[in-house]
Amino acid sequence: MEPITVIQYKYHEGEFGKLLEGAFMDLNKLEEKITIFAKDKPVTVLREPLVLFSPVLRSVLDSLSCCSKPAISLPDCNSSALEHLWRIVKYGETDFEGELNTSEIIVAAKCLQIDVTNFEYVKRDASRLTGAEKNSKTPQAKLA
Repeated sequence: MEPITVIQYKYHEGEFGKLLEGAFMDLNKLEEKITIFAKDKPVTVLREPLVLFSPVLRSVLDSLSCCSKPAISLPDCNSSALEHLWRIVKYGETDFEGELNTSEIIVAAKCLQIDVTNFEYVKRDASRLTGAEKNSKTPQAKLA
């Protein structure tokens, strides 16, 4: 048996990063929104970040016509948890101060089948904050 010649093409690391960044920028330009009816009030957010991470939402939205205005009901989730989850999938982190329990974000993630098992809760040390941070309304905890 003769050896097989394999040719592998690989993007330069910097070039690949630029391609990914461009793809995400194009994704964010769509600005299609979805309304989620939570147990306390409706939340309207850009749908693309959620569709990227939620297989449930992706399959539901794939079955709709192109011109529809999608809305879903998640009665087990509160609006604040959904907004924080959206920030996590959009920006990679969210900040909050005592307004909700991290378990509420996890419940919202489970409802949308978004895997947050590798996320961590980081509590900021108030003694390490600068004067400007202490005087601002900057939240004291981060889920990233």
